[in-house]
Amino acid sequence: MRKHVWLVLILAFALIAAACGGDDLEGTSVTVFGPESSEEEAGALQDALDILAERTGIDIVYTGARDFSDQINAQAVGGNPPDIAVFPQPGKIADFARQGLLVALPEDIEDATTDNWPAAWNAFGIVDGTQYAIPTKTDLKSLVWYLPASFEAKGYAVPNTWDELKALSNEMIANGATPWRFGIESGPATGWTFTDWVEDLMLRFHGADVYDQWVDHTIN
Repeated sequence: MRKHVWLVLILAFALIAAACGGDDLEGTSVTVFGPESSEEEAGALQDALDILAERTGIDIVYTGARDFSDQINAQAVGGNPPDIAVFPQPGKIADFARQGLLVALPEDIEDATTDNWPAAWNAFGIVDGTQYAIPTKTDLKSLVWYLPASFEAKGYAVPNTWDELKALSNEMIANGATPWRFGIESGPATGWTFTDWVEDLMLRFHGADVYDQWVDHTIN
């Protein structure tokens, strides 16, 4: 049984394929596991992997699950992890690396990522000086959505500052309305999406240095 989780992620895997050449990888089977489980997301990812498979001769199969966090824990502990895991949280990478469940990127792949990705991005996959992963995508989060028609009907002005946003929230509460609603359901990991807001507020009000200390647990 495999005792480690390959956390080389999709882009790093493409680099490996390019470095090794299609002939060397012909007939190789690779499993990829991640949190994207809807037909649209998982299907699109498999379609992208199929292009790589066609060019290299590798058989690549992606599987996704909403309860990814629980499943990857069970797979790793049980000695049956995927070859590649797509982690949505960098913190999980650090946890797995320190438990000895990850395989470091090969030196030539690490060099390739250093040459092609900024250091700030590569840092997400580096744990205690060793690189285990690279980021494959970024998301724009902490967006505030509102209904213009409702604002117009109630005479609300769109806030431009933090103070104006708080004032509008209090005004809505005084009017008997609920100003905020959040979608934080994520199976057994429900609630983690709300941390994006906490992180943004920490950066905005305290800056990058304090944020880094917070992540490193050097401040409370």
